[in-house]
Amino acid sequence: MAGIVLKPGLRYQLNQKVYQIKKMMLDGPIQVVEVKTELYSVTTEKEIRDALFAGDLKFEIPGVNTIPGKFNINTNYKWSDFDQVDKKYRSRVIQRYLIVREFLRLPPDCRTEKDYEQALIRGLETIYNEIQTILKPPSMRTAQRWLKRFKGSNGDIRSLAPSYDECGGPGQARLPEEYEEIIEQAITDIFLQGNRPLPQAVHNEMLNRISDLKDNLRVGNGVANSNDIEGSGKKKTLAPCIRTICNRIGDVDPRRILKDRYGEQALDARYGVVGKTTPPEAIFEMMEMDNTPCNIIVVDDDDYRPIGRVNLTFGIDGYSGYPGGYYAGFEPFSGYTAMECLYHVIHPKDYVQELYPNVNHSWDYWSQPHAIRVDRGMDYQGADFAHACLQLNIQLEDCKGRNPKSKPSIERFFRTHSTMLNQLPGTTFSSIFQKGEYDSEKHAVITLSDLHHITHIWLLDIYAQRWHKGKQCIPAKRWSEGLEKARLVYPPNRDELKILLSSCEKRTIQRVGIECFGLIYFCPQLVDIGAAVDRKGISREVVIKYRKDDISRLYLIEPIHNQIIEVPAKDQDYTKKLSLYKHNIVVEYLRSQKKEVNIYELAKADRRIREIVEDAYTRARKSSSRKRQARFLGKGAAPWVEDLKSPDTFPVPISSEASSDLYSGIAQPIVAENQEPEATMSELEVNAANSEQAITITGARKKAPEAKEAGAGKRGRKKTKANEDAPKAEPINIDTETIDLSGFYAEID
Repeated sequence: MAGIVLKPGLRYQLNQKVYQIKKMMLDGPIQVVEVKTELYSVTTEKEIRDALFAGDLKFEIPGVNTIPGKFNINTNYKWSDFDQVDKKYRSRVIQRYLIVREFLRLPPDCRTEKDYEQALIRGLETIYNEIQTILKPPSMRTAQRWLKRFKGSNGDIRSLAPSYDECGGPGQARLPEEYEEIIEQAITDIFLQGNRPLPQAVHNEMLNRISDLKDNLRVGNGVANSNDIEGSGKKKTLAPCIRTICNRIGDVDPRRILKDRYGEQALDARYGVVGKTTPPEAIFEMMEMDNTPCNIIVVDDDDYRPIGRVNLTFGIDGYSGYPGGYYAGFEPFSGYTAMECLYHVIHPKDYVQELYPNVNHSWDYWSQPHAIRVDRGMDYQGADFAHACLQLNIQLEDCKGRNPKSKPSIERFFRTHSTMLNQLPGTTFSSIFQKGEYDSEKHAVITLSDLHHITHIWLLDIYAQRWHKGKQCIPAKRWSEGLEKARLVYPPNRDELKILLSSCEKRTIQRVGIECFGLIYFCPQLVDIGAAVDRKGISREVVIKYRKDDISRLYLIEPIHNQIIEVPAKDQDYTKKLSLYKHNIVVEYLRSQKKEVNIYELAKADRRIREIVEDAYTRARKSSSRKRQARFLGKGAAPWVEDLKSPDTFPVPISSEASSDLYSGIAQPIVAENQEPEATMSELEVNAANSEQAITITGARKKAPEAKEAGAGKRGRKKTKANEDAPKAEPINIDTETIDLSGFYAEID
């Protein structure tokens, strides 16, 4: 997704009208004209930004990879997602991008033909160093054509995708794709080994694997083998000869061959050049992102009992040291936590004065950084986060392993932040030697909401306002000075940004809808899409996006017109605000009970598990158990999401005309074609009562409001009159003779 910069000539769609920027005044006002009526008006950058993130405004998307939308303005991409580009072409797109990047780094006064040739050589060297792939050097005219397409699309990575799928004839591979995969796998399994086998061993292994396919082959130099596997009735295919194997081995990166056949030491002796990290020279140029467990035990907002340590992910501007955004919650470090942090970085932070009025300074970071420097953690190496950064035109730079000096700003920030947390009650300190005999859980009093509040005060009023020794400046002051010269980069629209920073999967459109996570998702558009792809002979496999904190809906990238369509789950009562982690626990519990999975059983099991977890949550003493249970109960939501005011709309639907009456029958069990329909709700209740696996729950634990106000349940507090008069908690009676919950407790605790 290309970033948009406000400038004269830029067009955008607002309230079913198309406007074009004519002039940008020095004092702030922006003169625009409505394209249809040619009426001039004046607006401001803030009004444009607010309309963009409210979902009312969409910028025109330039470039060759766009398709016309309404009102003759291009607001849609040819490929709505980078995952739609053919897998075998994605590496070529990245290689072309590395060459174009070297061209863009040339100063304006140093762009002669010789300078471009040197930049092309540097780009090829970068490909060797970063991707470990040998690329056939393109001609200068071809490379400059890539540069023109990339600049014309405002830096959209998808503009560099080749169009080989639209061509045919000369230049295509002569071998079937199955054979190419077998050759590649045989080279990896046989040739790239420490015992250094010869190419003949690779050829023999390839022939053995091809014969296992039971295909019709011709072996040798085109002579038919009398022992054909399938006979002579089908078309015969020539088996690749040993020269083909040698050519494929020649295409492998020599550094990979050296590493796998001779070891790391030989690789370092031949290619061991370590580059130095270049410090950024402006804001937004480089952001450093990393994560760490919080050095403090947080307590529950309701009963004030310890939960555990919060997982933190921070983004810091590498030039000024100014904080860009963060994520705090109980989710394990993953691509989801990294994308949540990046969303907070890009989004305006106007919520600070509303939620935390005692914070004296505003949070002025909102824009897309040009690059993000990360370590080699699995949360940053996943395809979801990497592809999101590519489409946002954010360069993702990986640091060398075990080298914290590659991102000094974030590492020093974590040290300063942990020093602040070590002064709060309930701290775990940085090591067991510093902790000594201090009981962190006993002294824990800070809730997660308090931690958010403390973090905002410390970030904006303390850390950003004091002298930074490493940067030799005050972060907030350097940020303000740099902001006057910088040009903010906005996403084309808010909804695409939300869906872009989501997890990605591939699923097949079936007759009943899309099956994902054991649930069925359906909308009326799926029927038309399935018929359309069948007519065109396209596979029914589509790319979907989803958020792990809410699986009540999916976002399907329609393969014909490349539109994003919202597909809700059939059972909204069960999936509303349901996280993927909680759903997996429910499904595992059902499987442990050997029950047939359907939406009735899911809803029943969800209610039973939640009651058990709530009871165990009040009795658990280990912080590790309470942390997992808090994650199951959905505690730890971020306070900065604008959807806090309307939690049922996240994200806003992109393209869905389905109304609620279309789903009036969604609560029916899912059955196969040859399976009898499930019983009705009343029959299920009778069957559950007669089943040997039935669970009897006679009541739920209750807590008197006056006891809660008096602090009942808080560790170390004295009994009060309200506590003594409070009604006794009703017990949960579980028939342990008829059901085994050991597997469930093992999962939760």
